[in-house]
Amino acid sequence: MIPNTTRNRLVPIILVAVLSFLLFDCKEKRKVSQEVETLWSSDQANVPDSSGLVLVAKYCEKIRSCASGEIDRLNSDEKAILEKRLRPDICIQKFKETPVYRLEVGAPETAFMRTIHCLQNAIDSDCQSLKKGVSQLSADCEWMYSAQKLN
Repeated sequence: MIPNTTRNRLVPIILVAVLSFLLFDCKEKRKVSQEVETLWSSDQANVPDSSGLVLVAKYCEKIRSCASGEIDRLNSDEKAILEKRLRPDICIQKFKETPVYRLEVGAPETAFMRTIHCLQNAIDSDCQSLKKGVSQLSADCEWMYSAQKLN
């Protein structure tokens, strides 16, 4: 059982982490090139289920799994919003609205690889590390966190 003070700190941290990654609703939707779409949807080094979009979905599933205890403590409206945001299809949709997905953050190939490394790092991390903040996992995650805030 998590003490109340720890739980009270964890819920806002998890919400901020998820929302900072996903909250781009008010942004103008921009079309991306076919090259960008192909890059994100192609498997890495011909490894099945290793595309950038698959990793985004796995990342959201990991966050959802780590937050499951805290999500259950939210009121029904908050719980519904957070559960919807963490669904893989919605998560991918929100990610596609970010400057990182559109590769508008410096050198496209570098941006893509740093994002892939961050997502993989987050997926492989334990829940305690994620609850401290995804941006603290690695230099790539810190970069991705700052790049997401650009637009």
